[in-house]
Amino acid sequence: LGMLAAGVAHEINNPLTWLMGRLESLEHKLDTGEVHREEVKSLVHGALEGATRVARITRDLYDFARAPEED
Repeated sequence: LGMLAAGVAHEINNPLTWLMGRLESLEHKLDTGEVHREEVKSLVHGALEGATRVARITRDLYDFARAPEED
């Protein structure tokens, strides 16, 4: 079960990392004034919060997979 959880976490984490990088780049562009739409910035920030939550779940799955087995 632990190996399964690690595999699932790995599969989720790869595209999630990509998504977060792009959202952070877009947020930076918004911060530097390249785009002036406060509503878009708010939506991007919310997306980052959601992505961060999924990343936390992924870390929890990894922790579960590495937990020592009890006899």
